[in-house]
Amino acid sequence: MKLARVFRALALLVLLPALPAVAADGIVTLLHVSDTHSHLDATGPRDAALRGTVGGIAKVTTVVGMARAEDPEALLLHAGDLFQGDLFFNVAFGVPELGWMKAMGFDAMTVGNHEFDLGPENLAGILATAFADGGIPLLSANASGLEAVGLAGFVAPSVLKTRGGVAVGIFGLTVPDEPLSQNAPVVLDPDVAGAAAREVAALRASGAELVVLLSHLGFARDVEVASSVEGVDVVVGGHDHLVLEEPLEVTGPGGRKAWVLQAGPHYARVGRLRVAVAGGQVSLASYELLPLDETVPPEPGVAQLVEGLRGMVEEAFPGVYSVAVGQARRDLPAVVSGPAPARDSPVGNLVADAFRAKGHTQVALTTAGFLSEGIARGPIVPADLFRVVSYGYDPDTGMGFPLATFRISGAEMVKALEIALAGPGPTDPFFPQVSGLSFAYNSSRAPGARLLLPSLRVDGAPLEPMKRYTVTANAALVSFLPLLGVSVEAVAPIPDAFEYTALLRHVLRLGGVVDPRSEGRVRDQAPPPVGQTASR
Repeated sequence: MKLARVFRALALLVLLPALPAVAADGIVTLLHVSDTHSHLDATGPRDAALRGTVGGIAKVTTVVGMARAEDPEALLLHAGDLFQGDLFFNVAFGVPELGWMKAMGFDAMTVGNHEFDLGPENLAGILATAFADGGIPLLSANASGLEAVGLAGFVAPSVLKTRGGVAVGIFGLTVPDEPLSQNAPVVLDPDVAGAAAREVAALRASGAELVVLLSHLGFARDVEVASSVEGVDVVVGGHDHLVLEEPLEVTGPGGRKAWVLQAGPHYARVGRLRVAVAGGQVSLASYELLPLDETVPPEPGVAQLVEGLRGMVEEAFPGVYSVAVGQARRDLPAVVSGPAPARDSPVGNLVADAFRAKGHTQVALTTAGFLSEGIARGPIVPADLFRVVSYGYDPDTGMGFPLATFRISGAEMVKALEIALAGPGPTDPFFPQVSGLSFAYNSSRAPGARLLLPSLRVDGAPLEPMKRYTVTANAALVSFLPLLGVSVEAVAPIPDAFEYTALLRHVLRLGGVVDPRSEGRVRDQAPPPVGQTASR
């Protein structure tokens, strides 16, 4: 890693203001964020000066400061995935953000799957740099093998705090089966309910009156744990980038109520929950999402810190903030939702078209899990495009995943698509976004039998099972296909080609206006499922 940049970033932390850290007895306030993915600066729609208007840690500092003025004992929590997602990470590896969190007095953070993206040994090194003189509690009750990689001194199952005269036990859980997670040799126990039950019992035995699960499992598992594990009062969640306007009330064992929360990604909102604790009972007092929009002024000291970091990013990647490369007429989502049968997203089509153009292949493929977020309406700078395809890290260039081409038979392509369509829908990490290919499927059918074979077309022609087709995808996806039992041939890296550089080149080729549409390349012939949808 480029440690000189890291130490320069650390030096900027002296600019942070000193933040004070008592509330009505029996009332506990929780402030929470998740899935912030290195979004240190404001993003969202850009103004005429190409400055973002939504989010960023300077606005977080303002909002948290105002909340603490009302309740100085408010707990401040992060539900994981601090790392990856913005060029700030590729330049400084999360060290400045961790230092800011320490200065802010975050009470706990759960380890997310993206914290392992550079491997657990590098995570330990980053934490040792950021927390050389002490840090904040990082939590994961289902992680083991931490000692072997130097993480045992940084990651614990739980922490006990006292607020408003109430003993609050907080424990963390990390999603155990994210297919591209780089956590090995750290082991993440898939029995998250069992890990939760053990930790709740330990916290209750230590005197906890309020038990909070700080979860990086995703909404469905959060609900499962809250409904099946006795003694969980609040689940502060993350991982699937949901925005829950209201807490979901869940009835657990013995009829005890629990509340599941998620405030959405990228520092766009801070959630604020207030609960009353009395006589062994917990009740919901209030909940709100505090927006970090253009009406929120940035805290000046932290804004100065971010400005210094922007300069470091511009030095490494000239023009990424200062040059407009296009204009989006509207917000462009990475994931589609709603009743329409089309399941190809505007950003998915834009990215897949960029890959196919770069690889000069018949087909290009990506998935929802590789599309970090959408594109906001208005001016587009290169950093906005990087955030769309921000995962992965190439140490030589600082870029994300490289691109590769391969050949695949029509029959194996059908197998790959059936695997990709086996999940719950467009928000599933495997869900396909394509170029040069179109097809329909029926999500109400059993997994493995959803693809409507007569609908498959490559460049408008019916797919032939024995024919070989050329495909472009990122190298991580290409390497993952054989692990799923899909045979690929003639894998060839594209020299000096990365997801970001291909997307940037494609947008420049469009000549200014960026307006991809959902075209029906991927169509669901069944009614869409009713439930929560993700925003990316």
